[in-house]
Amino acid sequence: MKETILIIAAMEDVELNYLKTKLKNIKEMEYKSFKFFEGEAFEKKIILCVSNIGLINSAVTCTVAIDKYKPSMIINVGVARWIYKRHT
Repeated sequence: MKETILIIAAMEDVELNYLKTKLKNIKEMEYKSFKFFEGEAFEKKIILCVSNIGLINSAVTCTVAIDKYKPSMIINVGVARWIYKRHT
C-alpha cells in the first residue's frame, strides 16, 4: 500500500488548484458532504481537501479525512499568507 498524504487547504481556488495540476490520475470524490481530490505524486497517494475558512471547519474536515483515508502525514497549507498580511 502506498503512503497516504493528506493536504488540507481553506480555499480551493487559491490554495489547491496549483496542487491539483501536479497530481496524476486525479479524481474528485465526495464523502459525508466533503469534497476530496485523490491522486498520485512522487509514488505516494495524495489526498487534497478543502476545509473552508476557520479553525472549526479545518478541525471537522481533518477529522472526517482521517476517518476515511487514515493518512500517514497531514499538511495544512495556506496559513502563511494570513500571517504575512497580518504582520506587514
